[in-house]
Amino acid sequence: MTSTTLISGILSILILAWLLTNQLRLRPLRSLRRRSMIGIALIVGGIFQALPFLQTHPLNAVDFALLALSLLIGMGLATVRARTINFFPREDRLYIRGTWLTAALWIVGIAQHLLMDALITPGLGMATLTLYFGPVLLAQAAVVSLRARRLEPAAA
Repeated sequence: MTSTTLISGILSILILAWLLTNQLRLRPLRSLRRRSMIGIALIVGGIFQALPFLQTHPLNAVDFALLALSLLIGMGLATVRARTINFFPREDRLYIRGTWLTAALWIVGIAQHLLMDALITPGLGMATLTLYFGPVLLAQAAVVSLRARRLEPAAA
């Protein structure tokens, strides 16, 4: 295991811990724009994190297609996961909190992404995990915003 792989793994675990903690606590619903910034930052950071691995482990077209498929599956799970988020109107604001099912769907999504290590190129799933978090978080944020808009037009 290289130091880059170790750092990538530690960073991914820290992001996952933050995501799960954040998803399961009661918090005010933020604007879609603000939540999108986190997703975009994860995509950009994930690209830079994955580049060293991809430079030393060239992928073919099938590998890239399977990587894209993993992202699409993750975004599909994110839309389902967004429906497990509960809304709580308080103090003229809308608050949200995920459930045990929210956390379980995060784990299922990550597990399917990490399957690439076994099915495609060992290390690819871990090397692209931060990148994976970005689009799936954006998809979840978009669906949560749509749901919130139906509850309270000014909330999303």
